[in-house]
Amino acid sequence: MDLTISSVLTTCIWTSILIVALCVLCKSRVVMKRIGPHCMIIVFMVIIIRMFVPIEFPFTYSWYVEDFLTPFRRLFEFKLLERPVIFKVWHLLIAVWAVGVLLGIVRRVYVYTAFMRYMKLLPEESWHVLAEKYQLDLSRYSQIEQIKIVFCQQVDSPYVFGVKTSYLVLPAKEYEKEQFHYILLHEVLSLLSEEEKISYMQCLKDVAVQLAGKDVSFGVAFSRNNLRELNRRMDFIAHFKKFGTCLQLMLCVAVFAFLMLSSVVVVEPYSFDQDSVGIAMTDDNTYLIKNGDQYEVYIDGVYIFKTDDLTPFKNVKIYNNSQEVDTND
Repeated sequence: MDLTISSVLTTCIWTSILIVALCVLCKSRVVMKRIGPHCMIIVFMVIIIRMFVPIEFPFTYSWYVEDFLTPFRRLFEFKLLERPVIFKVWHLLIAVWAVGVLLGIVRRVYVYTAFMRYMKLLPEESWHVLAEKYQLDLSRYSQIEQIKIVFCQQVDSPYVFGVKTSYLVLPAKEYEKEQFHYILLHEVLSLLSEEEKISYMQCLKDVAVQLAGKDVSFGVAFSRNNLRELNRRMDFIAHFKKFGTCLQLMLCVAVFAFLMLSSVVVVEPYSFDQDSVGIAMTDDNTYLIKNGDQYEVYIDGVYIFKTDDLTPFKNVKIYNNSQEVDTND
């Protein structure tokens, strides 16, 4: 297995295409309902790991493409400013990307930490007190006591929040026994029968009607002026199905096959254009060294990649070993 410039380039190309395709799939509610977020997270983690291991196998097929990257390099290398400093298109793109990433991270960290600080200020309710009040059998709710429950006046929709510490956040109001039971089944266990789904949707509607118009600072909000979020949750509850194991398996197999393709077929861009950006490969600065059934390609004495196709190297010198190179120099 080798690590070459071509293998890194190919890995970036294939994984970028795959990430864009998966992002498009994630936009589809139907796909996410059947595949589930956990499967998507695992798939993205596998892709990220592959990006950190851009290896090339001995049986890899080299796909030679002349001037494949030259137009892109010329675009990225176009100078927007030359004085007082040289500022190119790729500098601008990296700056925009970096600023966007930093702002996104800061915003999400701020919202999460602010919400968690606010949660710690609220009095935590006791599950045993609530079980007695609403006549609940806590044994029906697996590991529910590991989740902290709080009532908050600044939200008008029940939901679970938190990574290390999970909070079940409920609007501050009185609930009927059945309503509280449906909330626990859906928010904690995601287990509802068809009849219970209808009752829970009625519960959400009642909560939204009673609490609409509040100044909501955190979390998911319903309002009479904007029913999109309420409709989204209604749709999810009504059409929720267990994640399809077959679809998850098909997605994982397809992603794995795509990643294997990025290791089996490696793009080998080359250029004889002297005016192109980067290192030009010419007959004078390029030579090959035979290594078994393959040839090692060197440009200006620097190893670039291995190949078994001599088509792009018709007039390039070929040596049997590095000693012959030193002798001819």
